[in-house]
Amino acid sequence: MLKNLPDGWTSASLKEITDKLVDGSHNPPKKQDRGLPMLSARNIENGYINFNEEYRYIEIVDFESEDKRTRVSFGDVLLTIVGAIGRATVVPNGIQRFTLQRSVAVLTPVSVTPKFLMYQLHSPRIQTELTNKAKGTAQKGVYLNKLSQIEMDIPPLNEQKRIVAKIEALQERSQRVKTELDAIKPLLDQFRQSVLAAAFRGDLTADWRENNPDVEPAEMLLHHSPQATNGLSDTWYLTTVGDIVKSLKYGTSKKCNYDVNGIPVLRIPNIVNGTIDALDLKYADLTKEEFEKVSLLPGDILMIRSMVVFP
Repeated sequence: MLKNLPDGWTSASLKEITDKLVDGSHNPPKKQDRGLPMLSARNIENGYINFNEEYRYIEIVDFESEDKRTRVSFGDVLLTIVGAIGRATVVPNGIQRFTLQRSVAVLTPVSVTPKFLMYQLHSPRIQTELTNKAKGTAQKGVYLNKLSQIEMDIPPLNEQKRIVAKIEALQERSQRVKTELDAIKPLLDQFRQSVLAAAFRGDLTADWRENNPDVEPAEMLLHHSPQATNGLSDTWYLTTVGDIVKSLKYGTSKKCNYDVNGIPVLRIPNIVNGTIDALDLKYADLTKEEFEKVSLLPGDILMIRSMVVFP
């Protein structure tokens, strides 16, 4: 396949740009309570090795035998090729010794820098190729002969280093922006609560009341005797929800499911900060009478009355 590459670039298969391209053990030794680590795909994340995830220990004698196959070394690129296909990282210097199961491939790059290879393995084109080459039923995997045939785009060495530096600078900037955006949401929530609190103290309409001193007091709306206003404006009135609504009722208690032949029912996840999110609806089998009792009308106000606690 001909590709329009930048001047000075070329293409080569993974087999051509690696000195070692192997996978881990196809027949892992028996688990032990202690020993040396044998990692799997679950321990390989994009950009780092996760020793916090569960892995098996194997005896030292078994480790030495398995290590002859993988020979994991500083600068090797690890790629998940079974199950969660396509995660890649570079083995850092000084890391503890470990070997691997079949779900991870070990690539020792030549002609390309380890990080350049890792980032290109993360690229959309290569991720698509890995997905297309995966075979299997219960758990898909990429065989080494198919992996070795994948073509990589190779710029000159100095340009590889510049590309890696640019990627990492942009990722760092992206992370800073994400951190700043994550900090904004709590501030927005606090601001929203402050605005609502000020609104219902009368602060937001204080100028209007000053310019309209002859407005009819709110208690006249309800035809009740004035009650204590707890610091509210003289023209405001303190009452109960029951006094200002025509009806106050619960929703249906019938069991809901995803059978679309029923009547759509709003649940806690569907009520989101002043809006109705209807993307995840469940349905209930209601009679005409049951539906009429709980059906909604334009202008109805919905309020969550149960607290959801996550572990």
